[in-house]
Amino acid sequence: TATSMFVIFLSSALGSSVHIWLGEVDWRIVLALVPGAWIGDKFGAYVATRMSGRGLMWLLRITLGLLAVELIIEGAAKL
Repeated sequence: TATSMFVIFLSSALGSSVHIWLGEVDWRIVLALVPGAWIGDKFGAYVATRMSGRGLMWLLRITLGLLAVELIIEGAAKL
């Protein structure tokens, strides 16, 4: 997991720096998203330390299932 996260960090840092270099960053959106990402990081770490691996997997399954249902409904509404 740690190696995976390190590779993701490096690729996202490189990708972000290229977009900044090219001037393709809307800083207002960045300022709007950073607080949510920080809060989500703290909340996610808190939940991860309080739940078992099995519980985290069920939470992920339920969350992804609900997201899938929402996307299906949204897609069907556009037909």
